[in-house]
Amino acid sequence: MTESSEPEDVSETSSSDPPISVLGYGLMARLAQIECTGYELSLVMGPPRNFLWEAKHSQIYPVLAELKRAGCVTYSRITQETRPDKKIYRLTDRGWERLRQWARQGPTRTPVRNEFFMKLTALWTLQPPDALEMLERQVEMLSAEIDMMDTHLRDLEVRTDMRPPFPPHHEYFGIYAAVALTKQTTEATLATCRELIARIQGTMPASE
Repeated sequence: MTESSEPEDVSETSSSDPPISVLGYGLMARLAQIECTGYELSLVMGPPRNFLWEAKHSQIYPVLAELKRAGCVTYSRITQETRPDKKIYRLTDRGWERLRQWARQGPTRTPVRNEFFMKLTALWTLQPPDALEMLERQVEMLSAEIDMMDTHLRDLEVRTDMRPPFPPHHEYFGIYAAVALTKQTTEATLATCRELIARIQGTMPASE
């Protein structure tokens, strides 16, 4: 995802409402849980903490400004003696309304862009050792991502002092489900990578 635009990731609630990007709704969902500064939102949305929709620091502030113009968020300015003043953002009633409207809608289809899957289509062009090296790097990366997800899920349990499943109206009910689903998908990709490695190794002479 580039910083310049998100043309396919915009949802509208009515013809009179300004469009809000999926990132905008993601920020609003976070603000529905807790009031945050823009910097705090960038920590939550950036890798390696976010497994659902990564966004860079430079993307978040323009979106917050758009949400402010749309009447969906407001902020309180906090004066700091040794640092620049900071803004604490929170949802407005209008923001709550639009967030709920968006959550009720079925998700719009977005283009699939997975570089690793595309590389798999060209895997046959590589010599076996090179193909193995690429797959082993992917296994290492996926394993690290799963470890981070496990840490994130444990942190949620510690933060809430609860063990899942969370009650349906709990603020972390959906987050836990989304991260758990992402983990399952990542585990499935990891299993396929290991299967491909075993198949390639089975075709290689013992000397290799």
